Amino acid sequence: MVANLFSELIAQDELVILQNFTSVCWPSAGVNTIDLTGGWDTYSGYQVKVVEDQQVTIDGTVLTDRTFTCDNAGWYLIPVLNDCGASVEALFGEVLNDVIVVKEVAGTRVYWPGYVQTLTFLEPGRSYIAKFSDAVSFTYPECTDATAPAGNSMETFSPEYWDMVPATSNSHLICFYTNALAGLPQGSELGAFTTDGLCVGATPINQIGEPLVLVSYPNDETTPEKDGFTNGEPLAFKVFFPDSGHEETLEVITYNQNMPDASGNYAINGISGINEIQAVSAIHENADEISIFPNPTSGELQIKGLPEDVKEIIILDLVGNIIFEISNFQKDENIILDLSGLPKGIYVLNLKSTSTSITKKIVLK
Repeated sequence: MVANLFSELIAQDELVILQNFTSVCWPSAGVNTIDLTGGWDTYSGYQVKVVEDQQVTIDGTVLTDRTFTCDNAGWYLIPVLNDCGASVEALFGEVLNDVIVVKEVAGTRVYWPGYVQTLTFLEPGRSYIAKFSDAVSFTYPECTDATAPAGNSMETFSPEYWDMVPATSNSHLICFYTNALAGLPQGSELGAFTTDGLCVGATPINQIGEPLVLVSYPNDETTPEKDGFTNGEPLAFKVFFPDSGHEETLEVITYNQNMPDASGNYAINGISGINEIQAVSAIHENADEISIFPNPTSGELQIKGLPEDVKEIIILDLVGNIIFEISNFQKDENIILDLSGLPKGIYVLNLKSTSTSITKKIVLK
């Protein structure tokens, strides 16, 4: 019974909540449906929240049956049924075509076939949330010297500029495809925000030309304050540019309609894809009066209507390298830039004033 397994934590008011997808032990609310329905289930994963870091020792015997079975398609909270863990691809090898996504319960690592694979190993002592397209069954390997515990190289990301809420379970995954990221330089940070401005997920842009997944977190129902998305709340995004120290709001142009959640609203364990975004330059009141043409261009680029406080014009590549920079120009005239000597591709035009910045995507064809 979980009341016995966690008796010390419960007595010290250290256990906030323990739950799977069907039952819950919530001591402060006086609820324990886990024990009412048979107690601890070895073949179920559990989500747990404690007041501070804890180590819980659970006595038992080594399992001889290490097979986990999902009777239907859908979401599952899966345990690790051995002492050494398993490689994701090796564990799901025979059913890999039925794996839609595997993710950490309250973390940023994810195994999403065809998109992003930052979760490569399932570690003992943890549970994971997985979605399958069909009924599946898979078996954890017997532990030998060849299956010594491994880990995941990716560390949980903490944004430099925003204060992000603590991670919670049942996150919404948002994939930004390569096209959507075009024009955002390497080193930028993407964030997901509630309508009242809470940062509820963030990720760095580390690799140009690769999709990335932004993990966004729901409201924690065990706390009195709002600290995450509510179900159905509109998704909002921002990008932060560390080099210039400013942020911009991102407007989603198109969601992938083939994904389960394409409405632009938060969903518990949601899965979304974003095809195209654009930066909204709310940081400068005259941004809409600037004309940049032709774009795409074969070499010559004209800039008209620069605000008086713009002091510098910078062009960067997608890695963030400064390719072109001028600060001596007449703002009351059309500014003509010759980009014909640059390789064809996508660049970032940054118009910097004393306190703000305006960023535009430039295509050189």
